[in-house]
This record gives sequence, C-alpha cells and structure tokens, in this order.
Amino acid sequence: MATLIDPEKLPWKRWRGLETARFKLIFSGDRTPTGELTFGLAELEPGEELSRHRHEEAEVYVILSGEGICEVGSERHHLRPGLALHIPAAMPHRTLAEGEEPLRWLFAFAADSFGEVRYTQDEAEASSGKRSDSEAAPRQLGNDPELSNPDATPGTGMLPDLGSNDPNAQPSG
Repeated sequence: MATLIDPEKLPWKRWRGLETARFKLIFSGDRTPTGELTFGLAELEPGEELSRHRHEEAEVYVILSGEGICEVGSERHHLRPGLALHIPAAMPHRTLAEGEEPLRWLFAFAADSFGEVRYTQDEAEASSGKRSDSEAAPRQLGNDPELSNPDATPGTGMLPDLGSNDPNAQPSG
C-alpha cells in the first residue's frame, strides 16, 4: 500500500535537547503504514546550530535550501541546495546554518520508526562541541519518553499518528 503525505500540512515540532532545530516527521512506522525507513524535514534559522550528537543509525541529509556546515567527526562539509550527505552510524555530528535564509533539509534513517532512533550527546560535547577524555555519561535527546509534548505518541515523543489505514496502527493520545 502506498502512503501519500503532504508535509506542508504537518506542524513543525521541537524536541528536548534539539530545540534550535524544528522538524516535521513525515514517515515513521509507528505512525504511518511504512517501515524500514524513517524520513522527515528539518530546518535551522541562520546562525543556529543542531548541537553535536550521535545515534546508532546511519543518516542521510538532502539539502533543499539555505547554506551551512555539517561537522561529521573531524570533517567539515559545506551544505548547499542539491547536495546529499551520508553520516555514518554512531558518528558524532553537528549542523550549523549560515547565510541569509534558513537551512532546510530532508533527513532519513534506516529504521522502522523514529522512536527507534536514540539521539545521545555527551555532556562534554554539549558544552564544548568536543568529547573530553573524562567523558560524561551520554544523555538522551529528542524523541525520548520524557519529552513534554501533549500531541506525542505515548512513550515515544513522536508526533501524533495521521490516521493511517493500517489496522495495526496505534492511535496517539
């Protein structure tokens, strides 16, 4: 079964620890009748940054508009419309918006649902952008159960489901 979603009709959301960026989750197996791929839209205002973090799943960015930098490990990649970037699994990365307009990109994870993607950030990375030799314990970011989002699917921090035709889909709330 095909699933068609108009991202323009989805609300922008922010997740704890990632507040500078706003997101629209488009496909996620726990809210749409899709699996094996999680897909969404992200945006940063000029001068803003998505702080250094990592997750066990590889990620792909496709830049739609704006300009910026994505630091992946020790490499810096200039982002502009039309470019695609692969971020290897478990690789620390951060994204900075530069220029006059917001940096907007599509993101994808090889995961059945966004709830499976666990963003983590070491305290040392949060404060300095670098890991220290005495690494602090990783902290959960983004889609964790403690997220204060009244529209979230319980226990995931996700956006509400869109009323899919999947008989196994669980309604949010």
